[in-house]
Order: sequence, then C-alpha cells, then structure tokens
Amino acid sequence: MVLIALMGNVKISGEAKLFDNGVNDVITGEQACPRILTRRIKVHLRSGNPFQPRSNVVILKGVVVDFERREVRRNGQIYRLRGLLFDLLKYFLDNANRIISREELLRSPIWVDSVCSTPEDGGKTFDVNISKLRKIIESDPAKPQIITSVRGVGWQLVTDCL
Repeated sequence: MVLIALMGNVKISGEAKLFDNGVNDVITGEQACPRILTRRIKVHLRSGNPFQPRSNVVILKGVVVDFERREVRRNGQIYRLRGLLFDLLKYFLDNANRIISREELLRSPIWVDSVCSTPEDGGKTFDVNISKLRKIIESDPAKPQIITSVRGVGWQLVTDCL
C-alpha cells in the first residue's frame, strides 16, 4: 500500500508529521494535477517495497530535504536543487558535524569537473555556492544555523538541528 497525502497548503511541520506517520509522499498545489499525480503513483508502485518508510528525506530545523526528488521544502516553498547545489548539500549531510575545509571540498567528488585548480581559485566558487545553499535552507541566511562557518577553516553542517 502506498499512502499519498494531497494537501492544499501544508506547513513543513505538518508535512514532517505525515512522513513520520508512514505517508510515502505529500503532494501540494500544482503537483496535484491528474497527469503528474498519476505518474507519481506509478513510480511509487514500481519502487521496491512500498511498505518501507521513506528514508531519503531529512528534516533540518523545519526544512525538508528530499533526495529522491532533489528538492528542499521550506515555509511551504519548494526549491528544486540541481547539480552542484544538490551535491554540495548531500556532501554536507554525509559529513555532518565535521568541519569541511576548502581543500577538502576541492578534493571532493563534487568539484572533480570544476575549473578551479587550487583552494585559492575555488575560494569564491565555494563561497558563492554555499551562500546560494544557505538562501534556500536557512531561515535567516545572514545568521546561519544549519551550515555554519568556522572562521579560517571552513564550514560545518550542525546536526543539533536535525
């Protein structure tokens, strides 16, 4: 059995509770059009064991990160993450509570195809992309609580917000 909740306007906390109680998917707004809804139901029916709880969703301080859909939901808004931003967020989550330096990011798989060849070259690239990511996941990007800066060292995804 697949449980899909159709909601008009749902708050992140309400959506999180639905996932916690076994709902496989939450569909809101324009996602509920019959054509898209039918396709989503077919995907859920094709995917392995529909009784298994959804494990590809992480909740960070009321922000829902859905790895299957490559999207972030915050304050009822959906942000679809592509390419580098998605990979960067996943890297931070995979290395939660650990300080990640510029050098480590440069050596990481997410920057393999980057034009940056040294941490100094990549400095602005890192800053710009982390800033973009913070605008999506932080309630106040000027005072980040999820991805924090460690002055002179790098960044850290703080898990006390999980």
